[in-house]
Amino acid sequence: MKNNFKLSFSTIALCSLITLAILSAPAKALASENDSTSTSVASTKINAQILPTVWYSNLSIEDGSTTRIFAGIQNDSGVDFSGIANFFVDGNEINTKKFSSPDGELMAVYTDWVAIPGSHEVYVKVSTTSLPADKILLSYESEKSKISVSRKITPEVIKQAILDNANVIVSSIDNVTSNLAGKIESLKIVDDSKSVNNADASTTSKKGPGATKGSVLGTSTGPSLSSGSGSILNSIKGPADFIFNILMSILSFVVKRWVWTIVGIIIIFLFLRFRRGR
Repeated sequence: MKNNFKLSFSTIALCSLITLAILSAPAKALASENDSTSTSVASTKINAQILPTVWYSNLSIEDGSTTRIFAGIQNDSGVDFSGIANFFVDGNEINTKKFSSPDGELMAVYTDWVAIPGSHEVYVKVSTTSLPADKILLSYESEKSKISVSRKITPEVIKQAILDNANVIVSSIDNVTSNLAGKIESLKIVDDSKSVNNADASTTSKKGPGATKGSVLGTSTGPSLSSGSGSILNSIKGPADFIFNILMSILSFVVKRWVWTIVGIIIIFLFLRFRRGR
């Protein structure tokens, strides 16, 4: 009898737990659905935004000039809000400014920028700090404004431009004179007696002491009578050829060291004028 009573009590307790679980499931599901609905509520856009265009305090921006960059914030939303404006030039943040935007007003935020030469891209971003989480602006970023800053003409700028152009010209002339000096060197007459002796000595060393100079197995290995550098027809034959080579070396040096040549000519010219003046 006691065992039957214990069994019945256990059965009743188990049925009660199952019933409570079934009844609480819809409540939990409803609560979860309500939470999901509350977190997925779409944010409402208000009639407030940063204006698309930025503007400047100077119509013509020069190198080194201090220019003020402006952006406008329009607010017709029915609420006041505050925030931070971030100013960018070429993607780099140059300053931040706090602002407060009253309802029904159009206000400007600005920062100063010292201009540098070249083409630049300027824009402004804003973020709100007091707007309710379910409200957002129509826009948070201005359009990117392209500006060109002209270089200020100063004696230093002129001097640097002259030096840069002079370096380019000198480099070009160096290339031309180096090529010309190489061609002049190629005109020199070669002493073929040395090259022939060297060639014979090389052949003898390869074939051994028994090899005959100028022949290998009956085939002549002597220099051919062809024209061009290193041939018999172009070999040094006397003092005139030797003097010709010296003149070619001097001419090649004068061409390759053209700067020294010009300086020397100027010094000689000034010296002669000084002598005539006396």
